[in-house]
Amino acid sequence: MKPQLFFLVATIIIIAGFFVRIFWIEKSPPSLNWDEVSLGYNAYSILKTGKDEFGTSWPLVLRSFDDYKPALYSYLTIPFVKFYGLNEFSTRIVSVLSGTAIIIAAMLLAYYFFRRKLISLIVGFLVAFSPWAIHFSRAAFEANLGLALFLLGLSFMFFGLKNRLLLPIGVFLAGLSMHSYIAYKLITPFMLTAFIYIGRKELLKIKTHVISVAFALALVVIPLLILHITNSSAASRLETTTLFTANKSPDVLIQQFIAHYLSYFSPANLFVRGSPEPTQQIPGFGILYPIEIVFFFLGIWYLFNHLKDCRNFIIILLILPIPAAMTWNWFYPARVLPLFVFFNIISAVGAAEIIRWTMKQNVLVKIILPTTVFVLLTTEILSLFTTLLFYLPYKEGGNWQSGMKEILTEITKYQNDYSHIVIETRTAQPHIFTLFYTQYDPNLYHKNIADMGGIPIPRKNFNFGKFEFRDVYWPTDQYDRDVLLISPESSLPIEKVSQNANLKTLVIVKDKWGNTLAHIAGIK
Repeated sequence: MKPQLFFLVATIIIIAGFFVRIFWIEKSPPSLNWDEVSLGYNAYSILKTGKDEFGTSWPLVLRSFDDYKPALYSYLTIPFVKFYGLNEFSTRIVSVLSGTAIIIAAMLLAYYFFRRKLISLIVGFLVAFSPWAIHFSRAAFEANLGLALFLLGLSFMFFGLKNRLLLPIGVFLAGLSMHSYIAYKLITPFMLTAFIYIGRKELLKIKTHVISVAFALALVVIPLLILHITNSSAASRLETTTLFTANKSPDVLIQQFIAHYLSYFSPANLFVRGSPEPTQQIPGFGILYPIEIVFFFLGIWYLFNHLKDCRNFIIILLILPIPAAMTWNWFYPARVLPLFVFFNIISAVGAAEIIRWTMKQNVLVKIILPTTVFVLLTTEILSLFTTLLFYLPYKEGGNWQSGMKEILTEITKYQNDYSHIVIETRTAQPHIFTLFYTQYDPNLYHKNIADMGGIPIPRKNFNFGKFEFRDVYWPTDQYDRDVLLISPESSLPIEKVSQNANLKTLVIVKDKWGNTLAHIAGIK
């Protein structure tokens, strides 16, 4: 394949991948979930004050919901909040761009391991349109940013074995992935170890570049070490998710580890049911398309028949699920996203073998087989987008805390007219939605926290300023004055609320399908 044609097709794939990730980004997934809102508001807070929502100056981790998220995603979001405001687009665009970068990195890795441009292009196409890759790129997933940094770092590192200038860049990017998502604090060290083993002969020849590589690694590792030494809470997420903190016998832990490890190679998980995590899957789709199962097993066959040439690829493939298998979750896609890229590469290898075989057949086979594959794959892709753009927003809103934007947008119209606002919602973390959608002044929020004497761990009181989060009880709340009450219709029945002589505001908030989200009653 001529270089000009290769780059033209690759560019088309990358542009198409970017488009399917950014199209209708504010509507599907149907709303920002609490993790996305937290990342967005912390970016807003750092932009305005240089501090996160809790008042910590230039943090490396965000306390958030006491889960201590790495702060890199929020830092990268700051320029978009600055120019586009605090909204769905500015909160998700970093993940969209990360998803686009993943396509490029996957193509680079495929070319490095197999040295075939056709395989590289097929991988680009599969990653551009795979269910897992599209889904994780359309929401503010820190794991998606981590995947982009990890894959780009890995690509630069491997190509850096020949072009030495790329090596420190690769090490820096791979190390930076540890500041993006907690799983990469385990994945990246495993992979750096594997890389040293794989490239040991070449690495021994680059003594003159040791200083630059060490400096690049130090830039990202030293701040992380200091953080964990000075802040014991920074590792709390790892401690609460690891399998080995459970009080179980060694043989049980080993059995669970093996079962978890194998779950990431399960065809049922990959091609049929997908993830049990509601925000990590598209309803009705597995991680990969069903049609890919043919390509996938042909790719596996190719690997086994070329073990010597594919040894390094297989080593990495087998290492990638280890960190995720060490956690208590049975199948948690966000922790093994690099593995899915390698699965796409395997499928691409199988597809390339089918193309090679087809080119040797008669005209009839050359027409029928590609046409059949094209029709089946196109049907699955169209089905994916129908589900993504229409079914997901309509049926999965509850899993994405849908309705909070509509409710809080309505509240902002009346919040200045009342000195006290009571919000009842069974949605967890309602305070962060309030901060985000009212664009609450971070300086004022920091003052609210200081007035409360700080917020203990774990956090139990979510009130701030004039906002109070509790159940609304109309028999007693009806006697309050200068208060705005927001609750489900069961707590604020229209027939009773409308009879209150001091009622000034009465609003029924509905979604775009006409479903009632909340009642708002203002009493003066």
